[in-house]
Amino acid sequence: MSSTTGSASFLTTAVVQFSRFITGALFIFSGLVKANDPVGFAVKLEDYFLVFSEWMGFFGSDFMLGITLPLAVFLVVLEVVLGVALLVGIQRKGVAFLLLALIIFFTLLTGFSAITGKVTDCGCFGDAIPLTPIESFYKDLILCVFIGVIAWDVFKGPGIIRPIFGEIPGWALTLAGTAFTFWVSITAINHLPFRDFRPYYEGANIVEGMQLPEDAKEEIVQLIWTYKNKESGEVQEFVDELPPDLENWEFMDRDEKLLQKGDEPPIHDFFLTDVQGNDVTEDVLAIDDVHFYFIGHDIEHTNVKAWTGLNDLQQAAEAEGIATFGMIGASTSEIEEFRHTAQAAYPFFSVDYKTLKTMIRTSPGVVLMKDATILKKWAWKDVPSFDEVKAEFFADRAPTELYKLGGGLMFEQGEADMVASGIGDYSGFTIFDPQDEDVTAVLLADTSYWVLVPDVYAVTGESWGELLPIIQQMDADGVNYAVLTGSEAEVFLPMRKASGIDFPYYFCDGQVIDQAAESNIAILEMEAGRVRSKSEEGALQY
Repeated sequence: MSSTTGSASFLTTAVVQFSRFITGALFIFSGLVKANDPVGFAVKLEDYFLVFSEWMGFFGSDFMLGITLPLAVFLVVLEVVLGVALLVGIQRKGVAFLLLALIIFFTLLTGFSAITGKVTDCGCFGDAIPLTPIESFYKDLILCVFIGVIAWDVFKGPGIIRPIFGEIPGWALTLAGTAFTFWVSITAINHLPFRDFRPYYEGANIVEGMQLPEDAKEEIVQLIWTYKNKESGEVQEFVDELPPDLENWEFMDRDEKLLQKGDEPPIHDFFLTDVQGNDVTEDVLAIDDVHFYFIGHDIEHTNVKAWTGLNDLQQAAEAEGIATFGMIGASTSEIEEFRHTAQAAYPFFSVDYKTLKTMIRTSPGVVLMKDATILKKWAWKDVPSFDEVKAEFFADRAPTELYKLGGGLMFEQGEADMVASGIGDYSGFTIFDPQDEDVTAVLLADTSYWVLVPDVYAVTGESWGELLPIIQQMDADGVNYAVLTGSEAEVFLPMRKASGIDFPYYFCDGQVIDQAAESNIAILEMEAGRVRSKSEEGALQY
């Protein structure tokens, strides 16, 4: 009898202690992995809140979406604290109760995701170990068993879980775990994650990341056609094919059934759109020289003062012919206004804010690129000087002319006839009048002079003082001319009003006409679509 009891007691102890150490270790690991990137965990919480807002609008409120980051930090610290406290054996009832409450809550969330498919990654282990919703749900069900054993032992059982080192050392270890996790979280928020598990890690090639491996699973979709027989009235479904005698059937419905979800490449959401709405992704990724991305997630939550502080880096890079591109999750009009506020005189692209948040966690952040490869990333607080960047990454690079997206300067004197070639190499060059009508062909054929102002924000008092008298003289002489700008109407028209002249004006892609000259302002003498002469700032003439 005593032998049986002893055997049972040993088995019970083994089960309780196993549950204790597995649960404690898993909670500590889960918390620290997420503490490495609390911004990423906050994104997962935001996904859940947005889904819940479909039923309860409160979750989609600015307040709830605004607390995702502090809530993420609280949860990761809580996970580590509970894991350490469980292992050292202090505050057993409180720890068991909170573990039970958390695992029930998490199981409901992952179960919801598994059933609805609304959130595809719960973020249980951050980006380090991505789990599907069903995998997360099964993981939580197993944890429910372990935590159930722990709760039974603490509240109803023999009390096998006891302090290992005593109360005071146990508290000291728990407080140390709390402080360490909080420090890791705050450091990762203010700078960058200690370890980058995302596809945009340093050394990653974006083009390669956009490719699927040869053994990738293809998506298999079954097409289900529903038709009604015109004679018998019979309704029948046809799978992946239409009725052979189609003329005898009346179409009712068409449905799709996903049989196998296809694999996605690690990078599947990197799309760059310029201010004219053109997709410039391939052009930017084709740049084989070093260049910079200045990235902000969205205008509302980015640090504008920090953007202004990046201008020294941009100007130093530009002086050596290195391009800088701004990327932000915003509309064209918002970008133009933001550029003025941030005093950013370089091209900007609109990109999905979640993509940008995946690329770099701070806003703004700086990414050094070459050949579509990420060489280095910095939070705005940690950006070194241009000289330091150059010394580390491209010390042997000689200064060159400033790189212009699209392959260098365009509209050079003596270019082939643009009209006869159908614009040809001038892909993306389209001129619109104030009514948004395409007048490219008309202006190419008829206009004698083009005054190019790609970016109104980059017009200085000195350059305006040089340009205005020339426009006034053109107007007085009755010259056939037009001003072409890449800026939005609300930005350009105040400049036109300030001139006191109702000169003809048109809009086109600022990044295309910016390639016409080294300076921001240029005057082209045109003849039947051919550039006869060109002058730039400091020597403008017509």
